Amino acid sequence: MKANGAIVLVAKCPIPGKSKTRLTPLLGSDGAASLARAMLSDILVTLLSSFPENVLKVLLYAPGNEEGEAHMVDILKDLGLPYTTTTADDDDEEEEEDVYQRWILLPMVNDTSLQSSDLGGKLSNGLNRVRTLQSKLSSSSNENGDVVFLGMDSPELPLHEISHALQISSQKAHLCPANDGGYGMLCVPSHAPCPTIFEHVQWSTHLTAVSQLKALTDCGVEVSLGKLMFDIDEMEDVRGLAGRLCNVRNGVLDGDERMEDVRGLAGRLCNVRNGVLDGDERKEGGVLERCTPGAMASSSLKDGDGNMCLYTWDALMKLSIILKQEGENEDGQDRQFFILNDKAFASC
Repeated sequence: MKANGAIVLVAKCPIPGKSKTRLTPLLGSDGAASLARAMLSDILVTLLSSFPENVLKVLLYAPGNEEGEAHMVDILKDLGLPYTTTTADDDDEEEEEDVYQRWILLPMVNDTSLQSSDLGGKLSNGLNRVRTLQSKLSSSSNENGDVVFLGMDSPELPLHEISHALQISSQKAHLCPANDGGYGMLCVPSHAPCPTIFEHVQWSTHLTAVSQLKALTDCGVEVSLGKLMFDIDEMEDVRGLAGRLCNVRNGVLDGDERMEDVRGLAGRLCNVRNGVLDGDERKEGGVLERCTPGAMASSSLKDGDGNMCLYTWDALMKLSIILKQEGENEDGQDRQFFILNDKAFASC
């Protein structure tokens, strides 16, 4: 059976004192780790249920040692999700199909952190290993599938973007930029050369997405741009996430609260066109003119998005970032609604 692509979730074990440390003033070290675990849980559950057939689900985890594996196994067991540390090597069709119904644990090599300057090398290594896994399940041993990379910092999954990326991946890559200048999703087509596509990317800067676009197009890989995603790294990111989730549950359409992030991204992209970057990015035309316009910086949540984030919601409630209140609707009927706990942010 041939796999129709793979989804690789790149994740760091949510350990107190090592996870989301910039959120410690707001949540404490245990609270920051619990939020990280909740966001990871939402992504693990949503992806497995949304792509049950013919798409491999790979958890590329750090640290890539026994401790890291044990930590991830504990999370998967707690969620009741099936997993395996290897793919089925025998020829039994039932075993082969079963691989698509579970998470495949894949350790990240030579790492202690996902923030290393060698992240490109780690992603390249992961891509090659996932392509090897795909070839074992492919009708042609020389045929590699397309691979979607996702991070654990964006629990509001754009499921329609992932599906779209896999549908167009035979022709082009697909990238969803993040509000901080990075990117939340990248679909790498099977013809993209590895490791070249990850070379010279400026990791952990406001130019990460732009430099990734340049690396891809320099290799002759066409790229389409998807919707804006939101990384949760800073206290204001938590405020924004909590506000969006409150709006969903309060029945408020998501919109204006995203526009400042959209404007910020648009400004950075304009800088690229105006030649603000150093080096080859200054060449006439700019990096973005190599890319296909898409739903970039969309301000609306579409049907099918993984925007309920049940585990993340529960964590934010337990951490008192979100408060429940009683009130009345327009018809005078009693109802519950949810608000941000502004005092939690004011005390930081």
